[in-house]
Amino acid sequence: MSVQRRGKNAQNATVYKTIRYEDDRGNEQFMVDLENGESVTAAFVPARSSRAEAPGQVEVNVYHMIVRADIPDVTLWSYVKWRGEMWDVSSPPEYHHGTRHVRHWTVEIRKRPGNANGP
Repeated sequence: MSVQRRGKNAQNATVYKTIRYEDDRGNEQFMVDLENGESVTAAFVPARSSRAEAPGQVEVNVYHMIVRADIPDVTLWSYVKWRGEMWDVSSPPEYHHGTRHVRHWTVEIRKRPGNANGP
């Protein structure tokens, strides 16, 4: 059940959707539409994290974002802006069926390295 994306536990985020276009050779390409972000209310659940302890290692933060089911065009190429930082969609969104009130997508997001503020 996904009622935590409404009410006191909900947090605001901006989802930048994927747009498809055709390149000069006729190949289908994907890119993020950074001009038209959509504001959403979502719940965020920590999935895993690791912190670099030695030089050259990378810090990894991964969360599950639970968001309403009527957001189209969110793919692996999409970005999420949350807490003032940019996050990549790191696995395909999962649809969870149920009544209208609990139907939702679960999107796994991973913090972008080196890009704290984004667009």
